[in-house]
Amino acid sequence: MNLVTLITGIVIAMAAIELLLQGMPRMKRDLFNIAMLVSWLGFTSKYYYGPDVLIYSSIYDTRWGLWDVIIGNYTGGYEIGYVFVNSLCTTCGISFYWMTAIISTLFFLAVYLVLRRLKDKRVLALAIVLVIMKDLIYAQLRQCLAVSFFIFAVLEAEGWRKSGYKGKKSIISAVILGLIAMTMHKSATFIVMLIVFYYVIQPYKMQKNTWSVLLMILLILMIIPTWNLIETMTEVLQLDQMTMDSIRLHLSYMKLRQTNVLVYGTALLLLTQYSRGQEKRGFAIASVSCGLTVIVMLYQYYFIVNRLRFYFAVLIVYYIFDQMRNAAETKAPYVTLVRQTLEIAVILFLAGKIYSFDKTSRKEQGDLLETCTVLDLRDTDAKTLQKRQLDKAQKFWDSAQRYDDKNLIPKK
Repeated sequence: MNLVTLITGIVIAMAAIELLLQGMPRMKRDLFNIAMLVSWLGFTSKYYYGPDVLIYSSIYDTRWGLWDVIIGNYTGGYEIGYVFVNSLCTTCGISFYWMTAIISTLFFLAVYLVLRRLKDKRVLALAIVLVIMKDLIYAQLRQCLAVSFFIFAVLEAEGWRKSGYKGKKSIISAVILGLIAMTMHKSATFIVMLIVFYYVIQPYKMQKNTWSVLLMILLILMIIPTWNLIETMTEVLQLDQMTMDSIRLHLSYMKLRQTNVLVYGTALLLLTQYSRGQEKRGFAIASVSCGLTVIVMLYQYYFIVNRLRFYFAVLIVYYIFDQMRNAAETKAPYVTLVRQTLEIAVILFLAGKIYSFDKTSRKEQGDLLETCTVLDLRDTDAKTLQKRQLDKAQKFWDSAQRYDDKNLIPKK
């Protein structure tokens, strides 16, 4: 069975159970802790799993020395932070599996630290995170590290704000964590710098109509293509060749009308109707606002949006759930009916999304995502199991087209 489908399916079922536990806060809390444990154990137990394991195990097996990494004496063009993590693990005698387990643990710790702050519907929030971030969790190790450290940085920066901007320890920690994130994946450099810039220029109080403006822009971008503008902007940046090639690849796929517009549009509509009129200035709200702005502005380029939204997804999910709870407590018009209807709709949407993923992955990737965990080592020796998984990944990369050519922007 598909491991990703199995884990997310269990958590979605638990989210449905959560909806029935009205007036039982302790049971809801325990259910959330169990759901977090299931998610962490399930994804952390994966063994040489997914298509990208072919690349990441290769990086790990190169075994660069720590000093060589520090002075930049290594090949491949991978980010220095991620290569350093590999080198540190090999130096300490940690296997590739245990390195992936550490990365998975850091990610779920970051998710837990955010979602535990919710007072209600935490399992449903977790289910949403798992479904929309599944690729990051099971396949994309470098960016998974970057996203984890980015979330840690935002939480530390929020701690600094709540202390009245007095505690130097929190802001120093936030800066260090942000810099670490930037060394793990190139995309984090853009995200961290953008958040800092946005935080500096944003007004002291967030205006409620921010969300309605973004919703209007999203609707416009369903009609008007922006390829020429984006192409001009990338040429002005004058980045290194490898980075530019990556950006052009991600921007080469566009689609004006996507099913994702229902998700983005619904999120913005809820914030337009039910968010509080003003918010205190902070890194968390800056990340949410900036994240939704990035998603909307690059909406047509789904390939790159799917990458960048990982940084903001957990915070956006938290913020929307928190705002809806606040609206319910203040008895906003029709909010109870809206919440109950949306909760059921979200459960059905997530179930449909994961079913579609399971069906598509079987068709396009064969048995690549079939369950393979450390428990399989009881019946199969490590080398045999590793070879089997790497052969599956190699077969995937050797296969024909992996992207949707009909949405590819024609080259001039």
